[in-house]
Amino acid sequence: MLFFIKRLLLPAAFIYSLILKLRHCLFNAGIIKSYQFKTPIIGIGNLSFGGTGKSPLVIYLTKLLQSKGKTVAIVSRGYGRKTKGVVHCNASHTAIEIGDEPKMYLSELDNTQIVVAERRKEGISFLLQSDDKPDVILLDDCFQHRYITPSVLLLLTTEKKPYWKDFLVPAGYLRDIKSAASRADALVITKTTGDYSALQKPKEWDSKHTFSSKIVYQTPVNEHGQEIGSNEVISFTGLANSALFEKHLKENYSLKKNFKFADHHYFTDTELEKIIQFGKGNSTQPNYMTTLKDFSRLSDSQRKLFGQNLFTIKISTPILEEKELIRFLTNKNILQD
Repeated sequence: MLFFIKRLLLPAAFIYSLILKLRHCLFNAGIIKSYQFKTPIIGIGNLSFGGTGKSPLVIYLTKLLQSKGKTVAIVSRGYGRKTKGVVHCNASHTAIEIGDEPKMYLSELDNTQIVVAERRKEGISFLLQSDDKPDVILLDDCFQHRYITPSVLLLLTTEKKPYWKDFLVPAGYLRDIKSAASRADALVITKTTGDYSALQKPKEWDSKHTFSSKIVYQTPVNEHGQEIGSNEVISFTGLANSALFEKHLKENYSLKKNFKFADHHYFTDTELEKIIQFGKGNSTQPNYMTTLKDFSRLSDSQRKLFGQNLFTIKISTPILEEKELIRFLTNKNILQD
């Protein structure tokens, strides 16, 4: 049934593709201007609507660059925030003010400037005019934001559903045409589960770098750093795709239920109370679990609803070919020998 529905939606996807092609033509011809900066900028993005692991990769790259002596800043749109303009983020900001991903970056990264700006050029200019000018800037979720031309552009796609096997919305989950992938300097195949060499990539990637990453789950802890006491878990997520997270919980814990919400969802007190009541009615020792990204959207008062029984799982997504990545970034003048 789903196959036939997608078929019916292909004409709408075709019309949308024409609009996107026109937009790309305007940028390619210079009619719409794209800006470049002398400071190295790494762009991270995808062609689909979320779920490819951009945020964990931003964290990984930041830590990698910092380990090589670089000062790093992140510029994000701050999806879902209620503020406007350029905001230089700090620990006092809430996810509602800066977005859940920048809030997560603040909790995970030390000595990293984080700026949100719907116009990325303004965010970059703010950083470059500051006294604490960074060595490298990471642009989060920027593949469709063509007003900036990064020094290096990384395209992310998952092993399970690579972009070349998908369709443009509304027939599929792509938000950009497949040919836009040619602008990327390297491909990162995310959420790999083993040897992905059998994956048939488009021929354009034969002459470009391909990297891969996998999800590494860390031990869940509560706000006080305490590990989970019993095996019974009730989870809640607001992610684009929570399937792998749910699979990890089922394999390692006694998962009673995962309450699923839309990506970037801001939980209400009523929703959280419902989750807590479910836990009390279905577990002798209820433990509640969520991701760091979801945790960042909870207010202080909402976190207190769970007492010490709310546990957060952090994930990392290391590039498996890290040495090759370092050589690649060195050749692109991001790093030095």
